Amino acid sequence: MSSALLVACSDGDGGPATDLVGDDVRRLVLSDIGNNIIMPALRDFSLKADALNQAVIEHAQSPDDAVLRIDAQAAWRDAMLSWQYLEPLQVGPAGASTGLDGTRGGADLRADIYSYPLLSTCTIEELARNDLTVNDGSAVNTTGLGALEFLLYNEEADPCSLGTAATVSQRASYAASAAVAIRDAANDLQQRWEPEGGDFLGQWNTAGDGSEFYILPQNALNALSVALFYVDKQTKDLKIASPTGIGASGLEECTTISCPERLESSLSGLSGDNIRANVQVFLGSFQGVDGGRGLNDLLSGIGREDLATEITDELLAVIAHLDAMDTGFDESVAAIPSAEACINGTANPNEDSPAACALHGYLKTAMDTFRGSIVAALSLATPASTAGDND
Repeated sequence: MSSALLVACSDGDGGPATDLVGDDVRRLVLSDIGNNIIMPALRDFSLKADALNQAVIEHAQSPDDAVLRIDAQAAWRDAMLSWQYLEPLQVGPAGASTGLDGTRGGADLRADIYSYPLLSTCTIEELARNDLTVNDGSAVNTTGLGALEFLLYNEEADPCSLGTAATVSQRASYAASAAVAIRDAANDLQQRWEPEGGDFLGQWNTAGDGSEFYILPQNALNALSVALFYVDKQTKDLKIASPTGIGASGLEECTTISCPERLESSLSGLSGDNIRANVQVFLGSFQGVDGGRGLNDLLSGIGREDLATEITDELLAVIAHLDAMDTGFDESVAAIPSAEACINGTANPNEDSPAACALHGYLKTAMDTFRGSIVAALSLATPASTAGDND
């Protein structure tokens, strides 16, 4: 007998509507998220990583050519924004293989592509100066998209005061080796999910119905929930609270009004766009994309359309605020007038609040709904590493 149940509920016009609840609908939601969100994003990033690799190689061949450097920067921006859509989806091979938040099927491939917040720019500079390149044994804080931003955008002749800095040619050569590593990791990650490859998509779509990794559909939903907490702990706390000076549990407070040096992508000015991409994929996981189902369908199935509407409205408010900001997020952080104004702005976000601080307030509202009411309603898992953390 199927584990699904048929229940009648209102369709909004007073007539009956039939919603499927139980394991069958959980699998349908997982399948639509896998087919409509995860796989297209993986394929897009793989293409962008290939283009980035080609552009950086051409830059390395003529490192003094300003046009080729600009082309490499543009390819990096495309790849970075593509990857930011995948950052909150660290399930399966992208996820950690060990540790408190290790995920089923995890192969640590995210760390090979982007290791935020881990980055050692001065180690990168020294490696480049010594004509070394990225290899299989490279530390994650010396490679990936973060390293490429530094190598492609840094304008300082001796950014680490080494005395003898890396040359433009040496940095470009190191960047080329990093781009190759990113391309290879991107292609590996995609192929592990592809039906014609490792077919992790099949494992995901058949959770509770033959999947090797997920005995129950709820196990896969739990993995998705833990991954989506990225938007709470990384996007909200590290990308917004930390540079604005609001602070969060476990993070050092700013010694000045704000800490622009903590911006995720300060050299490229892409920090706000990164945040938008993170929030957009979180929203897509709830609403569904291209006509597919999302987590909101599970909420509707248990009669909690109110929560589905609430989280959707709150996430749309975050995106609307980002779109309405007069300046970019980076500039807004630098323009925060006082710590008091920022604290008030996040507690009561409105159009008169410092824009970067209000952004934190809007996102906090959405994340409080997610980590509280929605996690409870859908019996979702939370990251082990955040146990007891009530930020």
